[in-house]
Amino acid sequence: MRELTQAQRQKKPLLYAGMVSIFMFFSGLTSGYLVRMAGRDWQRIPFPPQLFVSSSLILLSSVSLQLAYAALKRGRDMRGGLYVTAALFLGLGFMYSQFLGFAQLIRSGIYFTGAQSNIAGSFMYVLVVAHLAHVVGGIIALTFITIKTWRHQYEPGKTLGFELGLLFWHFLAGLWMFLCLFLYFVR
Repeated sequence: MRELTQAQRQKKPLLYAGMVSIFMFFSGLTSGYLVRMAGRDWQRIPFPPQLFVSSSLILLSSVSLQLAYAALKRGRDMRGGLYVTAALFLGLGFMYSQFLGFAQLIRSGIYFTGAQSNIAGSFMYVLVVAHLAHVVGGIIALTFITIKTWRHQYEPGKTLGFELGLLFWHFLAGLWMFLCLFLYFVR
């Protein structure tokens, strides 16, 4: 195994710091949600069932990416390529599924802003869209990982970029599971 450079050794701690920052951001949003629930104008809104579908997709994507990493560590590029490609498409499916969830909210009369909006619905939109913004970053990382995997640029002992993407994607999946359960149970 080759020795990591100073810059490479700094990448994981920087990623962890970024993930802690994102977690703090969502902690603030969910705290605001909890505080705002005490207001007299809070209206319980229906939970869009499509968000459970999207939860399944991001979990499957995370599992597929982990399988890709395991395959690459064993030098199985073809299997790793298939798993990482599946992870990317499942991630894109997650994003599409989120927009189907928005459509369910709109059909239920729940809008982000305007005369027909309410604060509970607006909070749901903000939490989901903020997570989606971070997922876009994850999709970009998955795209680069997929390309590098198919170009055989990862080999056993030289997978730092893949590991960073893997950690971030697992973080996004875990964060989504928290948000989904939070929005389902705390209405």
